[in-house]
Amino acid sequence: MFRNYLKIALRNIRKQKGYTFINIAGLAIGLTCCMLISLWILDELNYDKHYDELDSIQAILTNESEICPNALASFLQKHVPEIEYAARVTGETEVLVNNGSLRSYEKYLSVDPPITRIFSIPFISGNPKTALDAPYSVVITQDLASKFFPNQDALGKILSFNSTDDFAVTGVVPNPNHNSSLHYDMLVSIEYKWLKSPDDERYYNAWNAWSSRTYVKAIPGISPAILTEKISNIIEDRFEEDEEAILSSIHISDLYMKFSDAKTIIGIFAAIAVVILALACINFINLSTARYRMRSKETGVRKVIGASRGNLILQFLSESFFLTIVGFLCALGLVEFVLPFFNSLFQLQISLNLFGDGPTILTIIGIIIVTALAAGMYPALALSRFQPVQALKSDIGAANRFFSLRRILVITQFSLTVFLILGTAIIYTQINFIKGWNVGYDREHVINVTLRGESRDRFAALKSELVKNPDVISVAGVGKCLPYWEMLTSARWDGSNSEDGEKVYMNFTDYDFAQTYGIDIIEGRDFSEEFQSDLKQACVINKSLADLMKQTPTLGADIDIWGEKRKVIGVLEDFNFRPLDRSMKPLAIMMINEDDFAFTKPRVLSARISPNNIGTTLESIRQSWKKVLPEYPFEYSFLDQQFNAEYKSMEQIRNLAGSFGILAIFIACLGLIGLASFTAEQRTKEIGIRKVLGASVLNIVRLISKEFIILVAIANLIAWPLAWFAMNRWLEEYAHHMELSIGLFLVVGCLAMIVALLSVSYQAFRAARANPIEVMKYE
Repeated sequence: MFRNYLKIALRNIRKQKGYTFINIAGLAIGLTCCMLISLWILDELNYDKHYDELDSIQAILTNESEICPNALASFLQKHVPEIEYAARVTGETEVLVNNGSLRSYEKYLSVDPPITRIFSIPFISGNPKTALDAPYSVVITQDLASKFFPNQDALGKILSFNSTDDFAVTGVVPNPNHNSSLHYDMLVSIEYKWLKSPDDERYYNAWNAWSSRTYVKAIPGISPAILTEKISNIIEDRFEEDEEAILSSIHISDLYMKFSDAKTIIGIFAAIAVVILALACINFINLSTARYRMRSKETGVRKVIGASRGNLILQFLSESFFLTIVGFLCALGLVEFVLPFFNSLFQLQISLNLFGDGPTILTIIGIIIVTALAAGMYPALALSRFQPVQALKSDIGAANRFFSLRRILVITQFSLTVFLILGTAIIYTQINFIKGWNVGYDREHVINVTLRGESRDRFAALKSELVKNPDVISVAGVGKCLPYWEMLTSARWDGSNSEDGEKVYMNFTDYDFAQTYGIDIIEGRDFSEEFQSDLKQACVINKSLADLMKQTPTLGADIDIWGEKRKVIGVLEDFNFRPLDRSMKPLAIMMINEDDFAFTKPRVLSARISPNNIGTTLESIRQSWKKVLPEYPFEYSFLDQQFNAEYKSMEQIRNLAGSFGILAIFIACLGLIGLASFTAEQRTKEIGIRKVLGASVLNIVRLISKEFIILVAIANLIAWPLAWFAMNRWLEEYAHHMELSIGLFLVVGCLAMIVALLSVSYQAFRAARANPIEVMKYE
């Protein structure tokens, strides 16, 4: 039986090569897009799910934030028996690493030694239980070991940090998975930080200092809810009186989804995959039902000789599965071809592993089955229900019913396509809007140079050298540089609403900060070397904090930060130091003071340079750097480039959505071409008669194209309000966003109309140019 069905399917393919090509091409492109998106979604959903004993690993949250008090981990280890291990992880630190012959900047994480046991990090060499016990020991990745010690055993070898501290390699581990919360080249004991600066020990073990993430490995069987309750009860009275925290725990595999926009993006692209596959299936349904007259006699004959409706449904579904599998094989080749470019463009590491990855196999099988059923079920049900007499007569009434369905499907198809294109266009426009937004500072012609290790101690000497160049307008050191920083603290002043203080963003800067970044001072002054008290007793605030304080006058008002009273000496105009999807927040800026904690030393040198002779100026800065810091490579970046890089992921999403949008248009146009060809074929005799009676080619093209253009116009009217509502909701997530205008919708609508017209007109033109004599012989 199936052999017979296969013969019939192959016979129909040979007879209807054009329609078959359209069906297979649409299915192949739809399946390719769907498979690529599915592989990416599977990769995202597997984030942090590769660890051993995954169910026992949890992250501690404080006030729904990953950042915890620095003293929390050791306290939990001692006082919560349900916790087997607890460890801190601080942010990435970049250092100059060398082994005598090779030097380069590499990143390390400062961790507590139990981190290797919490995440069951496998060791290629070394002892995971003792590898980080000594403060000057380092665990490095396999790639780093190959880089610094090629063809050697790295264990026991020495790496120098910033040419001052020698670390012994005590372990070599595999490179971290790309979809892991922990990214590192090296792991170093957190104890190293306060050995370098003894004053930092009290900071890294303080309850009121928040700069580390805390992970725990619970005893098997302990749920996050039980652990949260246990922690909350024990910790409640352990904070200092001026601190307040709400603690909870979360499974490590849920952490990525909670603190990223991955869930939203996954939802968007899952919808895109469904839309594109739906467009391909609509093409299949449209062309199958449009050709029902060619199959009606076949259906009638089969019923007369005894075929049941079930037999006919099975036959048509078999044809659908056959075409879907052919489309899938084509899609498989396309995926293999496109995947390297896809990974490179979007910085991914996904692969198509058909035989070694269970979820991938199940996903692909599911896509094939759903596609075949979605594309073939309705045509199978519709064609199999003909009565033999109607089928043999080729009843026209059925055609009208089917044509009503085809109208609905064409409208649905182009509604989805227009919606997708509008979404991409709005994302593109919003990115350009953000890039052109007045952020409150001048990001042009400012370079940022990261200071690492001992280079931070020689900042003053470096600045003195740089300002000798007349093309260097100003230089400032900052703890965190623009475009963005997220340093938060508590502050109090007379009349502040909260006894525990208000949450205020902060930063440490050098003299000339406002001048270097081009920030307007609306009241008072910036830090000045003429006032020695500025070093420890002054602060500069932004307008948002001034408004929050409600002090009259603002200048001279006292503000308590970290238990020290500082006088407000200046008020800056608000500027965006957070991503533009977030609102403006109060900010306090204090002077860098090298006598305080080491982390208050300048981490970045920012210099505003003249727009003239940029190349010469950069070379002069490079020479000054070599003079003061000959052992450190000179690396810099422009502030405007860093600003644009922050939106690179959004641009990638835009490009990806745009690419899929173009493919959606292509699939929809394939369907229109097929339907227009079929319509012209069905109206061949009518066209011939009209030509004999004097109709022009333009009249006939208009006749055939008119109905399709009306359907696309209706699709636009449906898609516009849906896109307006959905994209308005998306734009509301941004504190600064574009306003939707009807002009953008009209442009996209006109584009869809033009593309549809071009698709249909070609087939109409061919029909209109046919010889009337030949046409009249039709049928």
